[in-house]
Amino acid sequence: MSKFLRLAHDLINTRYITMICMYKGEYHIKIAKSVENSIQGGAIMGSGLFTRDNTTIIIKEKEHADNYKIVSEWIQKNEDL
Repeated sequence: MSKFLRLAHDLINTRYITMICMYKGEYHIKIAKSVENSIQGGAIMGSGLFTRDNTTIIIKEKEHADNYKIVSEWIQKNEDL
């Protein structure tokens, strides 16, 4: 599996892809920010709150046909992993 997903103007480190939501005609790729920036919170007496910050890349078939095709092929190639 490739460590990077090359789009028309972007290079995505696949290690940080947390989820790809597939909708009709578009993909929403959720990218986790680095661990230092993505986990926030604290604990008091054994209880606490942790949050995670994600970035979403939206690729629409009509507006970004080349990137949509690249992601579609990448998903098909890697769906058994």
